[in-house]
Amino acid sequence: MEIVTVEEPCTYYFGEFETKQEAEMAKHGYMEDLLAEGHHNMLVQIRLCLPENLTVWQQELSGEELFPDRPGMEEMRIAS
Repeated sequence: MEIVTVEEPCTYYFGEFETKQEAEMAKHGYMEDLLAEGHHNMLVQIRLCLPENLTVWQQELSGEELFPDRPGMEEMRIAS
């Protein structure tokens, strides 16, 4: 699972999950944790990936570079 936060641009990777349904069930817990840390806007994608790092800070990227069109990306806007 990949979650990209907007306020402090960062990509977080979570897993391993046996099934997509297992990842869907876990998604809200990870989002709640990030919300508690002050991240109110995030993009969530459940997909197979093997990141080199579980947390990737993206301070140097523009908005276009940070959020390229990715099929299956679900934008989650959480009201504060």
